[in-house]
Amino acid sequence: SKQPPQPQPQPQQSPRPQEVSTVRVIVCGMGLIFGGAWGFHSIDHMLEYDYDSTSSRWINCIYCSIMTLTTVGFGDICPTTKINHVGQLFVISLALAGLGMFCGPILTLTSTWKHQIPGGLLTLATVTLALGVLLFTTTEHITQFEALYLSIITFTTIGYGDLTPQTDAGKLATALYALLAINVAGAFLQPAQDFLTTLCSTTTTTTNTIISGAEQEKREDRQTQKLHPKQQQQQPPPKVSTTTTTKANATTTATRTPTTNIQTPRVVQPILATDATKSKIS
Repeated sequence: SKQPPQPQPQPQQSPRPQEVSTVRVIVCGMGLIFGGAWGFHSIDHMLEYDYDSTSSRWINCIYCSIMTLTTVGFGDICPTTKINHVGQLFVISLALAGLGMFCGPILTLTSTWKHQIPGGLLTLATVTLALGVLLFTTTEHITQFEALYLSIITFTTIGYGDLTPQTDAGKLATALYALLAINVAGAFLQPAQDFLTTLCSTTTTTTNTIISGAEQEKREDRQTQKLHPKQQQQQPPPKVSTTTTTKANATTTATRTPTTNIQTPRVVQPILATDATKSKIS
């Protein structure tokens, strides 16, 4: 009797990252920006320049909202030292929302940029820094080196606050640049994560190349197709040699046929008397 085929174990696959919609990310981000701006505008003692007639209050609110969401946080005009508990709770909530947005859908969306932009991440970073230098030298009238410094501090979300925009045009330019820079920074996080994970891993690898998350998933899919019986193409049955089959059949027949020992009776042949024998008898 043939035994049923044993099911082959399926390899465990890592969960696939969920696909995000660019439109939904933009809508959600705009909602957070304007919600934060409304909070800075409505809550007392949130802005340092509340009574400055030369600066637009709404521009300052949008600027502070984006600086909080992107975790840049220059700390130049918001919040003030007189902020109450309501304002502190609002800032905490807005900062957590910004971290969730950045570490979630924005990071997932920007991790695919390196496959879509010609030249890869290096070209993307160069263009982003060059755009920052152009914006800050035009709106704030600072030197190119200071503009490059401000671009990098904003790009890396450090936000020391020693060099900050002073005009309304500069604040809007900084806010828009921070939104772009934070997305570009997210595109750099996946390769950095792969490199540091491989560097700090306790298991040794035989290859010197670092496999990205997308390439690893493709390899796992190919491995699953090889191991899964339903995805395999039907292979022809193996050929069995005639000699082996004949020997196996003979062995089976000999095993199944009972052996009996039958003794054949001896036949006694009569002795015929010859002439010589007759003479002796007589």
